[in-house]
Parts: sequence; structure tokens; C-alpha cells
Amino acid sequence: MIGRGGADEFLGEAGNDYIRVSDLDFESVNGGIGNDVLALGGSGLNLNLTDMAGKISGIETIRLLAPVTIP
Repeated sequence: MIGRGGADEFLGEAGNDYIRVSDLDFESVNGGIGNDVLALGGSGLNLNLTDMAGKISGIETIRLLAPVTIP
């Protein structure tokens, strides 16, 4: 699942889910059952898990992605 920014809600189900967000304005991310990845693909993101309490659940891996600029 790939979010395009804003108040997205992600609900993974059984299995391994990959959820990518470009900002931290999403409403909720729930990976469900399995080995689920939350990938942060935006620029200048500051993920404070204390601030995200109640918004992120069922995620086993958080992946930090660097933005790529192609000249």
C-alpha cells in the first residue's frame, strides 16, 4: 500500500504487508497479522513514536527511505 500524503488509513490483513507513507499526516496504520513494514519515504520526516501512540499498530519493521533525486 502506498500513501500519497494526507489523512490516509491503512489496514493490512493476514500476510506480510508493505505500507509506504510520504508524510506523517496519516490517520492510522495497522499492519494486521504477519511481518509488516512501515516505510517512510518523505523528506525531512521526524518520527516520534510517542507522538504516534494509537496511530501505528501491528508493524514489525520501520524502514527509512532516502528521497532520490534524478538529475
